[in-house]
Amino acid sequence: MSLSQAFAAVVRALRQNSGMSQDDLPLIDRSYLSRVERGKGNVSIEMFMKISKMLDTEPTVLMLLTTSLLSEEATDVALERISQKIETLKETGVFELISSGGKPLQHGRPSNLAAGERLKLAPQLKQKGLSNSEIARELDVSKSTVQRYLAKAPD
Repeated sequence: MSLSQAFAAVVRALRQNSGMSQDDLPLIDRSYLSRVERGKGNVSIEMFMKISKMLDTEPTVLMLLTTSLLSEEATDVALERISQKIETLKETGVFELISSGGKPLQHGRPSNLAAGERLKLAPQLKQKGLSNSEIARELDVSKSTVQRYLAKAPD
């Protein structure tokens, strides 16, 4: 069974179970819905969302039923597997990344607080006559970081 065929079977079963005909689903052209229910049409994400809305079904449920049928896995087993995957994703912080629009919460490399504290010594080391290269070695940061910090540092 293909993905299109599994999706078709789920859509058809949900529609029939609710007692609706294809004509009762007004958001989609009947001929297109007929192709989808025969496994002959590819469905975009937008169309997937319309179909789930018309069937009064959560999109995640529609996908869970489809993938369970496709993999011949019991729905409750698939749901448990997905729940475990969601917990793992929570622990990795991916939800925060998603909620930020996929953009890292901070630009550039992660800040190194210890290096930031060490850089506060840079002006003192400069007053002692050390070069930027020597300060960089002393503070375990790059020479360009020392230059940037000293340029911003108040006199």
